[in-house]
Amino acid sequence: MQSNYFKSLFLFFTIALFSACTSSTTTVVVTSDATFTSLVLVNSKIANIGKAVFTLNSTGDTIVNLDSLPVGTKLDKLIPVFSFKSSSKAVINDSINYTGKDSVNFTQIRKVLNTASDQKASKLYYIKVNVHKVKPELYNWVKLDSSLNVLNAVSQKAVLLNNKIYYFMNDGLSTTVQTSIDGKNWDPKQTLTGLSNSISLQNMTAFNGKLYLALNDSKLYSTTNGINWVGEQFDIKYAYKSLLFTLNDHLWFISQTLSDGTYHLGRIKANADTLLVYKDNLPANFPLTDFTSLSFTSRTDILKGIVLGGKDVQGNVLKTNWNTEDGVVWVNFSRDSRSLDNYSLLGTSVISYDNKLLLFGEGVNTTANANYLVSKDEGFSWNLPDSSFNYLQKDTAKQVYKTRSYQSVLVQNVKLSKDFIITDNKNDFNNIFIIGGKVASAYSPQVWKGKLNRLNFIRQ
Repeated sequence: MQSNYFKSLFLFFTIALFSACTSSTTTVVVTSDATFTSLVLVNSKIANIGKAVFTLNSTGDTIVNLDSLPVGTKLDKLIPVFSFKSSSKAVINDSINYTGKDSVNFTQIRKVLNTASDQKASKLYYIKVNVHKVKPELYNWVKLDSSLNVLNAVSQKAVLLNNKIYYFMNDGLSTTVQTSIDGKNWDPKQTLTGLSNSISLQNMTAFNGKLYLALNDSKLYSTTNGINWVGEQFDIKYAYKSLLFTLNDHLWFISQTLSDGTYHLGRIKANADTLLVYKDNLPANFPLTDFTSLSFTSRTDILKGIVLGGKDVQGNVLKTNWNTEDGVVWVNFSRDSRSLDNYSLLGTSVISYDNKLLLFGEGVNTTANANYLVSKDEGFSWNLPDSSFNYLQKDTAKQVYKTRSYQSVLVQNVKLSKDFIITDNKNDFNNIFIIGGKVASAYSPQVWKGKLNRLNFIRQ
């Protein structure tokens, strides 16, 4: 009898303990937090649709994908899979009870009302699914109506100074300048003072708030307004043959020692009245004139300089590819990379754009009519652009771009309006301008404007 009593007591506590354990694992925490945490879109017929990342906008009331989906993505039949901090019920567009299995048309902004697990508190969110309207990697080119002076031109050059475009033209008798903010509207031409009548404009370079020219004498010529030029005398022992670029707060140049005729690299520091000419002679196969050069910032934020092609001291045409990080030590990439061997580099122009280098000119035009070459490795190797997106052939008006040489190619990066006021309009910057150039035997008055679509997207 006593044995049966203890057995019954043991059974009672066992059942009670099991019931307590079961109850603790099925307890639902009731909360008033109805906050959104994630959204995944599902459609097995649309590649990578589930990889789209959705977050709340800055005001916290709209669920949106900041990185837009590819052009042409269908939004009419997508299954939304939501996660909330808690939820007892969610309703889409006031009529669809959320199940995680029903498709929704997201071609328009939708909304979801989520009720927390306490069945009282709720939050309303709008849902916006962004899709690119244009191909992100497409370069959009347009020919601008312009009024550039090219009458009897024998030399052209366009440069940027304080994000203003200066266009110079020499006709053998005088040099004129026109200025523009947008490449389309140009101020009337003005005649330069302080320079000789017949000069080459090709090595004009912007440095420290001025434009500089080397004209093969013992002066470097400069201007702050593009019109009035002054010859700055530094050292009468040298004649200054060419300007390279600005690098590490110095203007780099090629000079000739007048006493022995040797050629040297040199530099002048910003706000300094003295310059330094290096004792070492110019490297073998280094160009003296007719090269294209650029200083740029690499993907790893290192300042570099590049000098392509040109003519050497004897006048031989070069296909060299010189690179430097300090202006003193130079490496000739053309010894290891032969990617430029089949092209003529005379009259080309190089720019840095979208972490790539682009090389324009008649000499790099190919049977594929690419009109420019691309380097994705900071100038070591060069290739044709992707034929699907990047060929510079026609603008929206179907006007053909004719291959040319000695064009000026500029990149306008700073956001400026007509009155030099900072704006947030992405149309005002990251523009490429191709200005002038020699088409056949005549200089062109054309201005072409281009931009990579991806750099024009504004997140909404």
